[in-house]
Amino acid sequence: MLISEEIKDQNLIATTCKNTPNYRLCINTLQADRGSAAADVAGLGLIMVAAVKEKSKEALSTVNKLLVKSGSNPKKALQQCRDAYKAVLEGDVPEAEQSLRGNPKFAENGMADVAVEADSCEAAFGGKSPLTVVNKA
Repeated sequence: MLISEEIKDQNLIATTCKNTPNYRLCINTLQADRGSAAADVAGLGLIMVAAVKEKSKEALSTVNKLLVKSGSNPKKALQQCRDAYKAVLEGDVPEAEQSLRGNPKFAENGMADVAVEADSCEAAFGGKSPLTVVNKA
């Protein structure tokens, strides 16, 4: 790749990430994916959606493991988290994937809902969540 093309690609990533709520997370996520160098804005969006999908799968897996171990202690909160991350994986992520090449506003809405779901999971514990690290990711 020519140096000018590489600079152009980095500028697109930086410009795109400046329009997100978490610039540093966006930059780190996109730069970690080799495909971002050649991606257009929609392609960068798809990379971010794929990252959200993977983190949501990890969160759901953690929730399921905690449910098995929890007995009845924070079970209701864990079930709320399980429902939240299922909604992300079954609704928000597919909507974002389909919308990025068509109407990106729907993709933006779906990804914004992911943050709402993670926050609701965190809040379900009333301050002592065993999922804080997962929810922030």
